[in-house]
This record gives sequence, C-alpha cells and structure tokens, in this order.
Amino acid sequence: MDEYRHHLLEEFRAGRLSRRALLVRASLAGISLASLGTEVGRAAAPGGSKIKRGGTLRLASQIPSANPQPITASNAGEVFTFQPSLEYLCYPRADWTLDPRLATSWKADPTPKTWSFVLRQGVRWHDGSAFTADDVVATFERLLNPQVGSSAGSVYHGVLSYGNVEKVSASEVRFHLDTPFVDFPYLVSAFAYQSAILPARYEMGSFTKGGIGTGAFILKQYVPQQFATYIPNPHYWDQGLPYLDGLKVIYYGDESSTVLAVQAGDIDVYPVLPLKGAESLLHSRNLTILEHPSADYRSVHMRVDMPPFNDSRVRQAVMLCIDREALVKSLFGGAATVANDHSFAPVYVDTELANRDIPQRKQDYAKAKSLLAAAGHKDGINVTLTTENLLEMPQYAVAIKAYCEPAGINVNLNIMPSAQYYGSGSNQPWLVVPFGMTDWAARGTASQAIIPEFPTGAAWNSAHWSDAAFDKLFAAYNGELDHQKRQQLALELARIQHEEVPVGIAYWISARRATSKAVHGLAAAPDNFLDLRGVWLA
Repeated sequence: MDEYRHHLLEEFRAGRLSRRALLVRASLAGISLASLGTEVGRAAAPGGSKIKRGGTLRLASQIPSANPQPITASNAGEVFTFQPSLEYLCYPRADWTLDPRLATSWKADPTPKTWSFVLRQGVRWHDGSAFTADDVVATFERLLNPQVGSSAGSVYHGVLSYGNVEKVSASEVRFHLDTPFVDFPYLVSAFAYQSAILPARYEMGSFTKGGIGTGAFILKQYVPQQFATYIPNPHYWDQGLPYLDGLKVIYYGDESSTVLAVQAGDIDVYPVLPLKGAESLLHSRNLTILEHPSADYRSVHMRVDMPPFNDSRVRQAVMLCIDREALVKSLFGGAATVANDHSFAPVYVDTELANRDIPQRKQDYAKAKSLLAAAGHKDGINVTLTTENLLEMPQYAVAIKAYCEPAGINVNLNIMPSAQYYGSGSNQPWLVVPFGMTDWAARGTASQAIIPEFPTGAAWNSAHWSDAAFDKLFAAYNGELDHQKRQQLALELARIQHEEVPVGIAYWISARRATSKAVHGLAAAPDNFLDLRGVWLA
C-alpha cells in the first residue's frame, strides 16, 4: 500500500490524476486520506447554522414491493426502510470516497485478490448484544448461498463465491475473491445495498418486527403500505449522533401523490426526485433542491441471439436514430448528460480516455439506413419495444418510436407495470424480450455497473451478449492498479461496447432530491442512499 500510495501521489502531481480520483482511489485501497498530505487536503465542511437537536424527519418513499429486508430487496421502498437501522462496512460520501463505518480500515494483498477488513470495536446491536466478525461472515455467506436466492447474486457474480469469507479473529474478516478486484470495497458499501450487515442469528423476514441493526435509528413500527417509524439509538457507537428525535418513512403509491404531499408540507425529504411529474417542485420557494452528477441510466437492450438484432449493424442503426441532446432537454430539462453507448460514465474515475477518445454517436439517418441495408433490411424492420411504466421511461419509449421511424424502423410499444415487467422466477419479461428498456441506478464504479449486465453469463444480461475479448479485458481492468494502464483498459472496453451495442445508453441522469428549508446536513449524493445520521431540523 505504501507503493500504491506513492504511485497515486505521483500521478496526481504529474496532472494525470484529478484530486477527486486520487481521493476515491486512496479510500478504496484503505489508504488514510490524512496520510496523503496537505498538498491534497480535503474540502472544508460547509458552514452553516449551529446544529439543533430534536424533531422528527418525514421521508417520502415508494411502497415496498415486499416485506423489507436487504437479502431479497428489489425496490427503493425496501432500501429506504431498512437503511436507517442497518449499517455497512463502509459508506459512500458525496464525492464517492468511502467512509469507514462497521469496518475501521481495510487493505488488499498485492494482487489484489484477498481483502482484509478490521472491524469497529464496541459496537452493539439494538438488543444490546455485541457486534462481531461472526455477524459479517454470516451476512455475506447468507447473500452468497445459492439456496437463499438473494438478489446479491448479480453484485458478486464472478467476484466472490459462497464459502470464501473467513473469520480471522473477532475483529477481522477476510474476503478471498474469485478474481483480483481493485474496486471491491464498493461491493461492501451501500452501493451494494444488499450487503447491509445483519446479526448472525438473523431469521429471514424478521427485520420489520423492529429492533434489528447497529444503526443510528431503531425501527419501532412498520405498517405495510403506510409508514415506518424509528427512534434514535441511545447507544449508537458514533457518540453524539443522531441529532433527530425520530424518523418517519411514509409510503406513497405514485409520484403525483408524493408531489402533493411535499407541496402540502407533509414531507421533509423527497429522496429521489423524478424528472417528469415533479416540475412544480423545482422552483418552489419552500424547498431546497439538491443536485449532483450521477450514473443512473436507461438500458436499451437488443438481444444479440435473435433476429434482427443478431447483427450489430442493426443495433448501431437503432442508436444512430436517437437525438441524445434533444432527449436531455425534453426529458430532463438539462439535468442529465449525453452518453455514448458504453458503461464508463464521466462520474466514475479512470474513465477520462473512454469519454474523450471515442467519437460521440449522434443522430445520422443516412448511416442508419445504410447499415440496415447492409444487414439485409433495405425495406426496414418491425420490432416491439417492451418497457415499464416508471419515471420518464414511457416518454423515452415514445421518443424512440418517433426517432426510429424515418430510418424505416417501425417500433411498436409494449409498456407494462413495473411488477409485471420484472416478474419473478421463470417469468421475467425484461430478461427475455428481444427489445427492452430497463432503469438502472448508479453504481459506485464502472466495474460494478458492468458485472450484472455485460459479462458472459451475467445474472442480468438481458441482451444475451457474450464477447470473449470483452471478458478478458474486463478481468484485466478489475485487477489493474496502475492508473494509466487502467485508463487504457477502460478505453478498450468502452470501444467494444460502443461498436457491438448490445445495450444502448443515451444519457446519464443527474441526481436530484428535494427537502424542506428546515432540513440540514443531508448530502446531495449518492442518489438512492440516505445517510441520516447527521441530518438535523432547524
């Protein structure tokens, strides 16, 4: 780690590594940010009024799709319900560096294939029992056990397998990875929401009974479809926190109901502001709008094993029809950035070359028609785009239909309720339809975003894509510590995605959340995750 710290500082001093990238890389490697020296420093905490204790924060949430628990969680309502009470080994800050939580430090071997985490001492569960390494091992073995059926399978695919989490001592655990993985700490942070630590003795489905967790808030009551209430943890390990006297998560069945509740003053925090349907909130004098670049995106997948999308020229033609700049304006009012059909969002570190050296794909009907003709479809094609009725996705689907028509691509729309689109068991339309569009939340790193969707055999590979060259480069990228080599590997991976286009990615969505003027101490990012420990009400 001393050598790696030296490497990072040299890259920073030479101007090849931004300050933010240096801080992110150092925190991932478990290098103390203070040890980087005064030339790097950290931004000063924002000033403001003197902190006031007390009050109950009211948080809006969608209705959980099931009895909330992290092991099988599938929607934001479940996540917002369990995250106030449960904690992670580390937690992403607003700049996407990692803050030690239930782990105080971590480090990898030189490969980096083995990661060791030192656990915080003196932490107690809400029932008063001691937190130990047994709880961490049990949590991850539960997630990785194929018999349990956790949704975490998509997170750890090809990285960490069942039986490979070791208790070294009461205060240390070791993860033996399937492959070297530089970004592994992100996979035990809130960016992998399933990895919230549960007691070793945890019984499936018991979280909503209350009193389970090490976090700053203790769940006292859960009323399905209505609300959940919490009280502060009087024995929380981070002394002085939380500032609030209580927390109430209120569930709403649709976005319009949530917007009305915010306008009426019944809600203090609307954590993920939709970019369609909530325009009236953006200019309210009673609200503060927090905005931050993110890596949320919509995946337009085209099954490479079925005609007509088994020809990459057809897939390219579809994405050449899209007017990306117009979409950013019409769907988001500018609160998004144009993407280029690869996974390396500008918000991730190590992606500068990928976003600089690949020509931006733009609307080009002449080229789209030429590619279709070369693929044997000079008279055009008829396809059905299947997606969900969520956020801006129906409007995006309508836009795709209109954009594609001049090129001879006739798109029929099949817009389904989200629960039907994702389904369950052997009936999951989003994974089998030839042409589909899916919402993806931001991950901590490009590697984490790629794992579930693109490698051969990935759990959520809706395009049914397999590329041996991509798989080999991806393995090299995940194990590479050298900044310049990692940049080059990212560029090569992005080029393959851009050319093959198993999935079209037209834009990256900025994160926005709305709060009342009384709310202080809430970070603007990352979206979908709320650290409420330091929030207070004026």
